[in-house]
Amino acid sequence: MRVMLDGFRRACAGATVLAAAAVVAAAAGCASAPLADGPSGPPPFRNLRRVVLVRAIDHAEPHRAKDPLDAVRESLEAKGRTTRTVEVGARLPPELAGLSRLYSDVEVRIDDGFGPDFRTRRTDRLGKDVGPLLGGLEADGAVLYYRFGARPLPPAALSSPFGRDPELRLARPLGALAVVDRDGNLLWFDWGAPDTADRDPAAPSTAAEAVDALLRVIDGDGDEAPGA
Repeated sequence: MRVMLDGFRRACAGATVLAAAAVVAAAAGCASAPLADGPSGPPPFRNLRRVVLVRAIDHAEPHRAKDPLDAVRESLEAKGRTTRTVEVGARLPPELAGLSRLYSDVEVRIDDGFGPDFRTRRTDRLGKDVGPLLGGLEADGAVLYYRFGARPLPPAALSSPFGRDPELRLARPLGALAVVDRDGNLLWFDWGAPDTADRDPAAPSTAAEAVDALLRVIDGDGDEAPGA
């Protein structure tokens, strides 16, 4: 896996050894038990043999450069897993409309988790329709790639016209990789968030670190429960 990721890693220069080690520790802590309020049984993401990979595009890109989702695909296929790549956009076939909704739903959850408490929230639970959706695609899970760009989020709406001005929200991270399984477990790794005094030191600082963390979760490395 590391041989195939070398080219991608060089494009993400600047990551520190300490940050990478912290990401490995964080990823290991996410792999061995169901997420909060999750089902009993095998750990989430451990048995993802068939994975649908999803990115969003605005228009066709015949000479698209490699991105983090390509690195995930190459690593999964090298370990014998089957992948299928879907690009959601304006011309998505009707039979994939559910996948487009899933992509948008996860994006909203990442946005909601990125704020004053974003350092402690990178997991969530999705609805029961995820299982049938992935089953219809003959997939055990999905990996979704988001390119956010460094732009501010709009302020939260006031609950009352007499309320105080909303607090300034942090800018979105540059990108994120999320993984979803048939039970609705959701976990994501974002990177490129602005540095703050209380920023989680285990948060990925580059896309390459996020790829490593995600793959370790799917490989089932680690012995601790999520959030431990």
